[in-house]
Amino acid sequence: MSVMLLHPSHAAALAAYATKMWLTKDKQQRRMLCLPSCVMPSGARDPGQVSANIADLLITENIISFNHAYPNKANTTDHEVAQKLVQKARNIAKTYVNEPDIFAMAAGPSHPLSELDIIKMVDSFDYQCETETYQVSIAQSIITSLRHAALRQIEGYDDAINFMMDERFDGEVSLPEDASPEPAAQPSPT
Repeated sequence: MSVMLLHPSHAAALAAYATKMWLTKDKQQRRMLCLPSCVMPSGARDPGQVSANIADLLITENIISFNHAYPNKANTTDHEVAQKLVQKARNIAKTYVNEPDIFAMAAGPSHPLSELDIIKMVDSFDYQCETETYQVSIAQSIITSLRHAALRQIEGYDDAINFMMDERFDGEVSLPEDASPEPAAQPSPT
């Protein structure tokens, strides 16, 4: 697999979305998003700071993964270049989170972001991080949380069938005829 450095606005848009979810008055939505205390130092309530901290974590994790995949690329292992990317992501995240419509701000008025865009951005981010430590990192925890939060925002999600908890089913499910499994092929005699 190859790793790409993501644009700082990618991390910033995800960070702003996380912050907007964290700020919501809907307790159920807030509970879907697990933000670690490190992004909210000393109980910080400044949305711009929280968003910048999340963007910092995400872009840093992407840089770590890129450097791990390509240790001979001097321009990205350079601490100064990495710091510029992190600072740019932090600044963009602060701008995005202060806009009333993060989706329009991030993608432009011709293509406002949807929850599906957020999910695709999360998947893209996930794909670009391949170190052994990513699976247990704070960034991965945020990304997983964002994926679940965005999925639950998609229209119709709450009405979708959950066989374990849906009283409409008494344990039997009938599949449409075209969804029935094909009979197994019989081996030919040799």
